[in-house]
Amino acid sequence: MFNRIQRPLLVPIAAALVTLLLTFSQGCVHAPHVENYDATLPEEAPPAQASNGSIYQVGHDVALFENPVARHVGDIVTVRLVESTAAQKS
Repeated sequence: MFNRIQRPLLVPIAAALVTLLLTFSQGCVHAPHVENYDATLPEEAPPAQASNGSIYQVGHDVALFENPVARHVGDIVTVRLVESTAAQKS
């Protein structure tokens, strides 16, 4: 099939073909998906609902088994700063 002169050339030619096929097909490797991180406008705030003057406000109810945690706009948050210092002059 192949004579003595052609046989030594088969290995480099086959290696070159395999390299070309792997280079252009890139196997299972795909370019990573790049997200669009352009600046965007903030979302519009929902319109404020008018207060009806009662103690119960729709959407601000707390179940009896929950802790009243500030999680809505307008909830009161208490911040306590505790600081102690000690200094010596020698």
